[in-house]
Amino acid sequence: MSKFKKRISKLTRNPLQNALVIGEGFGHMENLLEIFQTVFVIDESFPKIRSKNLVFKENYDDLHLLIDISFIFFDISKINDINLLAPVFSRWKSIVVVEGNDPISRDYTQSLYHHGWKCTSQQGFFHVWELE
Repeated sequence: MSKFKKRISKLTRNPLQNALVIGEGFGHMENLLEIFQTVFVIDESFPKIRSKNLVFKENYDDLHLLIDISFIFFDISKINDINLLAPVFSRWKSIVVVEGNDPISRDYTQSLYHHGWKCTSQQGFFHVWELE
């Protein structure tokens, strides 16, 4: 098991259902596809990896149709879109994982703070936001 898989698995005691990836999964798309039952990806271009449990979307339409999202992964280049996903992470109480060790500024995370999320850990190449 890779270091990335171990770190993600240790973040929750609940079974890992589905994940939403905004961007390219910061280079760990293969690992994400192995960890989660279904991985929803929102990006401009289709991922290079093909898998049965990968669902691709080009835009943020119909986010209300997503179910059991236990994790949301943001590439650092997509942090402007965090506010668009407030209905998803607040509905499913998802763990939000953002690329980069340093927590992003409050300008980008206003909706996370507003809904009760806090940065709970820094894992080296990503940091974690959880509902407190």
